[in-house]
Amino acid sequence: LDLVLTNSPAPIAPKSQVFSRRLKELRVFACGAEAFAKLRKGFPGSLQGAPVVLPTFHSQLRGDLERYFVKKGIETVLLAETQDSTVQRHLAESGQGIILASEATVADLLREKKLIKLGEIPGVTEQIWLSAASRFLENPISSK
Repeated sequence: LDLVLTNSPAPIAPKSQVFSRRLKELRVFACGAEAFAKLRKGFPGSLQGAPVVLPTFHSQLRGDLERYFVKKGIETVLLAETQDSTVQRHLAESGQGIILASEATVADLLREKKLIKLGEIPGVTEQIWLSAASRFLENPISSK
């Protein structure tokens, strides 16, 4: 395995020959079907009691979102938890719940007006990391 793109750095282990480099930090938005448009007013407090689709607990984004909600005193209703962005997008597009995702995850649905942005989650980002094995011969992609 030469390269992995993920939303968290590779775990640090003794004698590990893997390194990670953060490539990008993406803003996170609450998005939903038009039926949730009323939640734009008073955002983010308007998410109180709203059905949400969250990433699973092992995701860095999930932890960041949970801490944000606790800090703001917002209690949402967990509709589903999944790492599969296709499932997240489907649940939001069908009007079942709100997803909290990077704009890159929902860009096409926003452009096609299948979802709307309810608001940005301030201070919460999704990071994109490149992890690669150390080698005697450098991989030209990971060395930039």
